[in-house]
Amino acid sequence: MAESKKKTKKVHLNGLDITVESQKSVLISDKMGNVSNSEAQQICLYLYREGFLETDDIICQIIKD
Repeated sequence: MAESKKKTKKVHLNGLDITVESQKSVLISDKMGNVSNSEAQQICLYLYREGFLETDDIICQIIKD
């Protein structure tokens, strides 16, 4: 039986730890508590343009640590 494993990708960008959980889900770890929604959108757009994401219709979560 083939087992499908979720392939996560971890990226460190602008001092932030970012996890691409799937082609439609991104987590941004915000330890300083200063990431705006606009910055998160720009990060996700960058990830899309660089090929980390196959679509620009994603769920982006900012995790305040």
